[in-house]
Amino acid sequence: MSRQDDIKQLIVTHNRHLQKLKEQKALFGAETSPKTLLEIENVEAEIEQLQAELKEQEGIVEMASETNLSDTKPRPQKTEPVKSTIWGLPQIWWVPIVGALIGLIGVIIPLVINNEASTSQPFTYAVRVQKEGTNQNVSNAKVTIEVAGQAPLDEITDSNGFARIVINASYAGKPGRLLVEANGYESYRQEID
Repeated sequence: MSRQDDIKQLIVTHNRHLQKLKEQKALFGAETSPKTLLEIENVEAEIEQLQAELKEQEGIVEMASETNLSDTKPRPQKTEPVKSTIWGLPQIWWVPIVGALIGLIGVIIPLVINNEASTSQPFTYAVRVQKEGTNQNVSNAKVTIEVAGQAPLDEITDSNGFARIVINASYAGKPGRLLVEANGYESYRQEID
């Protein structure tokens, strides 16, 4: 393999590495690590150096071949590579743009999901247990709420006869059952929404 081929292979390898780094930069945007940014600069500098060396090598080969040509043979014409574009932008620019869009989608989707989750906050079902026919609070009573599709939720009343049970908002409006049990009292049961 000639030195020109070695240089061309190195340029291809460095361009692939640079492509991956630019995809990371597009994905992370302003959050891109300084290490990645420095690596991009270093790889770009290395590619420029290799391209300059390749041009120099090609110039040496071209000079050698020109000296061997007779004046009657036409010289080969150099042609500029065709640069492909999409909507007027060089194709190389589309990689970071697409990467940035993918990164933006990756940021927006969790925000939307979190917003939906924040609108469905759990709610508290408060129960006060009192002795029937009086305003006397019953402490240490077991209050249980049963909702279809969810394990029974229970709480013990405090000294004021209060129990607070936190229920997932997805069960709001579904029929349930309230059960109250206390030592020395008859059990109480009520259907609830």
